[in-house]
Amino acid sequence: MRTLVISATALLSLLLAGCASPPKQANQYSLVASPVGELANVNNDVSGMMEVRRVLVADYLDDPRLMAQVGDNKLLSLPRQRWASPLSRELAALTVETMSHALPQVKVLNGADLEHETMLFDVEVNRFHLISDSQLRVAGRYQIKQANGDYVTGEFLREASFSPGNYDEAVSQMRSIWIEEITKVALTIK
Repeated sequence: MRTLVISATALLSLLLAGCASPPKQANQYSLVASPVGELANVNNDVSGMMEVRRVLVADYLDDPRLMAQVGDNKLLSLPRQRWASPLSRELAALTVETMSHALPQVKVLNGADLEHETMLFDVEVNRFHLISDSQLRVAGRYQIKQANGDYVTGEFLREASFSPGNYDEAVSQMRSIWIEEITKVALTIK
């Protein structure tokens, strides 16, 4: 009888310990945790200063969680897949770093409200989410005020595949696409 009580107590303790274990930690993603590194193409023809004035992220994307499109008009936030800081800040920092690498003769600052900037850059992000468990979409539009006062505007839309359910790979791909697109914009500046 005593063995039965001890066994039951031990079993109950194990069950309670299993139920009381902490919930699984959310994954935190940062677009700027790793440096941009060397770019294949740079624009050495431009010098001066650039202010990355605004990186506007659509309200539905500026959520602490990664977003997934689950229907034509329905988005779902992924509760365990989170940005380390607000997406607008992550993208602004990545944009400044990318522009700094792509324009080595230009001093690039983030929203500094410069008195004597020679260039201004604004970008609006309207897609930066998953569109299935293995597809993602990155899209936006931009405006650059060049040193000569001319404005250049453009848009980009890219989709890519990733291994199903592999959010690390998805975020890495979104980051790479952003770097590629911002580099393309830098190469258009005169």
